[in-house]
Amino acid sequence: MRKRTMGARHSSASDTSLSSSPERESTRDAEPGKKRWEATTPCPPMQQFTGEIPLLPREVVEEIFLNLSPEQVVNHGRLVCREWKEMVDSEALWRERCRREGYHLRDSSKTPEDWRLFYFLCKKRRNLLKNPRAEGGLRGWKIVENGGDKWKVEDIKLPHPNEAVKNIFMTSYHMCTKSQLIDLVKEGYTRSFLDQFQPDIKISDWYAPRRDCGSEYHIRVELLDQRKKCIKAFAPETVSFEQWNDQQWHQMTHVFRNYGRGVRYVHFVHGGKDTQFWAGWYGIRVTDSQVEICPYGDTYRRMPLTRHTARLSLFSQGALGSPRLTDARVCPMTFKPCLSGGVTAVNIGKVSVCVSAMRKRTMGARHTSASDTSLSSSPERESTRDAESRKNRWEVTTPCPPMQQFTGEIPLLPPEVVEEIFLNLPPEQVVNRGRLVCREWKEMVDSEALWRERCRREGYHLRDSSKTPEDWRLFYFLCKKRRNLLKNPRAEGGLREWKIVENGGDKWKVEDIELPHPNEAVKNIFITSYHMCTKSQLIDLVKEGYTRSFLDQFQPDIQISDWYAPRWDCGSEYHIRVELLDQRKKCIKAFAPETVSFEQWNDQQWHQMTHVFQNYGPGVRYVHFVHGGKDTLFWAGWYGIRVTDSQVEICPYGDT
Repeated sequence: MRKRTMGARHSSASDTSLSSSPERESTRDAEPGKKRWEATTPCPPMQQFTGEIPLLPREVVEEIFLNLSPEQVVNHGRLVCREWKEMVDSEALWRERCRREGYHLRDSSKTPEDWRLFYFLCKKRRNLLKNPRAEGGLRGWKIVENGGDKWKVEDIKLPHPNEAVKNIFMTSYHMCTKSQLIDLVKEGYTRSFLDQFQPDIKISDWYAPRRDCGSEYHIRVELLDQRKKCIKAFAPETVSFEQWNDQQWHQMTHVFRNYGRGVRYVHFVHGGKDTQFWAGWYGIRVTDSQVEICPYGDTYRRMPLTRHTARLSLFSQGALGSPRLTDARVCPMTFKPCLSGGVTAVNIGKVSVCVSAMRKRTMGARHTSASDTSLSSSPERESTRDAESRKNRWEVTTPCPPMQQFTGEIPLLPPEVVEEIFLNLPPEQVVNRGRLVCREWKEMVDSEALWRERCRREGYHLRDSSKTPEDWRLFYFLCKKRRNLLKNPRAEGGLREWKIVENGGDKWKVEDIELPHPNEAVKNIFITSYHMCTKSQLIDLVKEGYTRSFLDQFQPDIQISDWYAPRWDCGSEYHIRVELLDQRKKCIKAFAPETVSFEQWNDQQWHQMTHVFQNYGPGVRYVHFVHGGKDTLFWAGWYGIRVTDSQVEICPYGDT
């Protein structure tokens, strides 16, 4: 219910429209104590918040965008209004973002057609090889040659320069090679970007011999066109190691540059063998392979923002259509006079910026006479100041200038506006950075009201309104981070994380899914055999982040879900039992339905077993989940019940 005005004043036209109705006139006359703003009335102090947020100048909005996460800016900022959409889509915004984060062009003569795409490709730079450190066995790799005793994956024994490396690929006594084909277009790099920019393509591979056996190492990397014909290749000579070598890790690196147009794929092949033909795995060891697309010049080192003084050019002249703000310094203060002297500090998003202005803290946005006296005490300062224009100095009797005429001074925002900003920033940013700015902001971030309002806006409602949380922030984050507490529920990691309770017949087996599942993300299933097969997981709720007081006071819903299906040509049985346990792992409450049986020649459809634990009482600390089954015809193989996509979820808020 607010008209766009210059500054924060009501126009005479709006006064006329408001007084046109006799009822409105009488109502207004009945409140003589209420202050009316006329065109000549100075701005009231800004801390007396009227519910109207001032129209921010373009430069301030751009600065906010530059300090928010880029995903937020694109996904939300563009939807607000036409002006914001144009600002988010502008070349200047993303060019400035690249400059601040250190993404410089390797060749300044080649400017991107789309600076936003260039920024995101730099931001999301990553290793394009799947499973480069053998954490998933040989998954993701195509075995080209598998000689001798074949490829093998083992835990690392010789320390690697990268401490994150825990596994290695090992070769045998005949040639072992493996490969990956990387589709650059599917990885997000457009054809026009690849052809116009020809970004650096960096190759890296680590290899090491055994000290007691000679070995050979081979690598070949090719850049391919759309028809998978080679455009450029890197194929160094074979690296050989003698027996009784130093057994150190070596790195093979190469950078493809100026390779021409048409590159669409990268084909990476490496491997080797031992040279003494010993049975076992005495050949070359490889791990931590990398293929990276580098849109920006690596010769420029990215400099993170720090709290140390550093002159910044916030807005380049003409680039964003705005004047240059100078003498900006990173500083921990926010919307308050900075202790470093003579500047106003502004904190927006991730960084704190102090903008130079000869302005002291006042009620509203006025210079006091005391500040004028202190500044003019020196004759040199007085003469310098007289030589400059005095425009943009706000006197006590001068009304607020229109806000779109940005003077480099950002007003002291009222708490309501700061709180509104907090409600629209990511919660992790608010907690990790907002609390560190000043005492007032810390109290605001820790307040119950902020997180209660956040819960209300995002739809996290209490299931029982009589039970209010002791800690609304904890309640909010538990709702926000709601997730499946079972590990490896869809068999993507084989039987990892599951404890095998019974392993009858031909034992548990993991296979690719054949019968389509309602959840398209499900790709694997667990299959039982002709004697009972059961497996379990024990979930420690305290370790998962749910405090004892929260569990006892709130007793949030605990939702159980499990999918199971029979084979159509064989009868089978399905069993499930879920228990809520106390600290000593004694059962408080259990869900154990009757065995579900399927006859031979059934419809072979997926079925879902669900249950919700409610009002189970205090003391719950663990959830014990057990399920499984068998076939009923005792056929050798895996004809028993199939299970997948099991779930255990804590639901702090009412799902209704």
